[in-house]
Amino acid sequence: MVIRQLTKVEQERAQEAESYRTLYEKKAYRYLPDCMKKRAKRNVVVAFKNSPWAYFPDLFFENEGICLEIDGKSHKNRILKDARRDRIFESNAFTTIRIKNEDLVVDVVFWQLLVAGLRKIENPVDNVLLFIRELDEMIDEGIKSWTQIDDYE
Repeated sequence: MVIRQLTKVEQERAQEAESYRTLYEKKAYRYLPDCMKKRAKRNVVVAFKNSPWAYFPDLFFENEGICLEIDGKSHKNRILKDARRDRIFESNAFTTIRIKNEDLVVDVVFWQLLVAGLRKIENPVDNVLLFIRELDEMIDEGIKSWTQIDDYE
């Protein structure tokens, strides 16, 4: 990954980045297994040499090559911009996983979408494989608890 120096405006925005976290971004972070939380950088500024813009991924896993974006309704009007941004990340060896706000309503759906995105990574590093394994366990436990609830109805 080739990072460039931030402009003064980008540096100022980076200092304010935490205040930009949406309720859904915070919720997504809470849903992550502990092994992922330890490695997650939240709303960190990322500026590549091959792009004139700086980006603020919702959740960024630098060593694992993952950029996780939690997309609200505004992203319906930003499809081309998001696609360009995803290509920039891809050209710098990062996989972008996009999850819609509404998919955070049910914990298991969020996890399943995250695992599906992680499984698309070619030649994943060991940390990514650990993420997948821990998420699979969480999904299994979530489904078991739902089954137990359904059994009583």
